[in-house]
Amino acid sequence: MLCIILAFAALHCLGAESAMDKVRDVTLQNFSTHGLDSKGNLSWRLTGGTAQRNGSIVMINDFLAEFHQADGRTYELRSPGCRFLQSLKEVKSDAPVRLVADGIFIEGIGYDAYLEGRMIRIRSSVRAVLKGYALKFDTEKDKKKE
Repeated sequence: MLCIILAFAALHCLGAESAMDKVRDVTLQNFSTHGLDSKGNLSWRLTGGTAQRNGSIVMINDFLAEFHQADGRTYELRSPGCRFLQSLKEVKSDAPVRLVADGIFIEGIGYDAYLEGRMIRIRSSVRAVLKGYALKFDTEKDKKKE
């Protein structure tokens, strides 16, 4: 098993996507992958307790995604499991999800995360708590409606 994990890591690091696409039904412990922005800084990191790869789809259990912002903030997305579509850099799941950052807590059921587009869509039963944020409304626009 260790040989398979090391082979997977070596091929992934070398960018051998075509060779890895031929590997089917590989199970990994302590799965981790990441993406960089145009300046070479860490943009996102995906981790999981276990992951099973079949082609370009990776089923991840005990899932955590970290989204790193240029201003130093980090958003954490957690769920019991998901599907990571490697070629599209997308994460999808029907499972419960939590998005947490400094002063932000959002939870719901089902989600789609577009890693390159830096967008997360929570599909249903959304509950959000925002602490310490001043919300600004366009009062001129509101006055015109009256």
